[in-house]
Order: sequence, then C-alpha cells, then structure tokens
Amino acid sequence: EYNRSAIGKPMNFGIIYGSEGASLAKLVYEDVKTKEKKLIGEELAFGMVRNFRMRYPKIDEYLSLTPDIARGRGSKVVTVFGREILIPDLNHKEQYRRAAAERSATNVSIQSPAGAICIRTMNFMKQVLDELQISREKAKLRITVHDSITYGVHKDYIEWFDQTFRSVASRPIPELGGIQLPVESGWGKTW
Repeated sequence: EYNRSAIGKPMNFGIIYGSEGASLAKLVYEDVKTKEKKLIGEELAFGMVRNFRMRYPKIDEYLSLTPDIARGRGSKVVTVFGREILIPDLNHKEQYRRAAAERSATNVSIQSPAGAICIRTMNFMKQVLDELQISREKAKLRITVHDSITYGVHKDYIEWFDQTFRSVASRPIPELGGIQLPVESGWGKTW
C-alpha cells in the first residue's frame, strides 16, 4: 500500500507529464521484504520508466497522439463524453509553452472524463437517495476531491449506503465500452 501511493501514483502521473525518471529518482519506496525505506535513485527510476513504457506501449502512443489530434481539431481536446476543451498554446512558437500545452492536453483528456464519471456517480446517487426518500440527515454529500467522494452517513445506514454506493459507482460506462471501474470505500468518524 505504501509503494502504491509513494511510487505508483507519482510514476503514472510523472509519465503523463513527460518524466523520464529524474523526478522519480528522489522518491522513497518500501522494500517489500525488509520493510526498509530506500531512495529509488536514478538507475532504478529510469529503469522503471523504461520498463513501464515497454510493457504499456499504447500509453506512449496515446500521449504523443493526443496533442496532435487536438491540433487537428483546432487546438481542442474532445473527451470521450464529448466535452471540448480549448488548449490555445498547442501551436505556440516557444517550445516550453508548446510542451506545457501538450502536457495539458493529455492531462485534461484523462482528468476531465474522471471528473465527469464522479459527477455522474454523485447525480445517480442523489436520484437513488431521493427515490428512496433518504433524508439529508441520514446520508449527505460532504465533499469531492479529484476522484474521491465523501458522504456523511448516519451510523444506522452505513452498510446499506456502502453497498448501494458501490453498486452505483461501479456501474458500466457506455462511453468507455461498458467498462466497470474498481471502487474502494471505507468509513470512520473522520476523513
């Protein structure tokens, strides 16, 4: 679990933002055998990125094609849900601004659908709560952060809410070929 947060997420996002491994070299990971915390270092970091790219070549293809496709659409990224996002610097004459716009195009092509999925989940969950006449005192949306949704739920409804929410959140997404995304949930007295 430690390595997933400390290494997995930074590596995935680092690759999206064009990292070849230098920024990952400064991260600390936990040795699964000894539980010792160690610095990744450049050799391991560059190797991880190289192996990741070899194992998932379609990701590099996606990352390089997305800005080009957006340029062909008049500097617009069109998400799988049809949202259009203008990225005006995709053809900028200054390389650093163009590169930043390219990273932005790939990021928005991923983050916008993730946000849309979250919004759809919240809207559908609200419909379920309304149809069953579950009052806001029993279950209430509190906050969302990126791809996480927090509800305040009365203790008598926690198990029901957890099962219902998992069912709603893991429903097939037609725009993504009917894929069902994994859902993690938990509860406690505080976030």
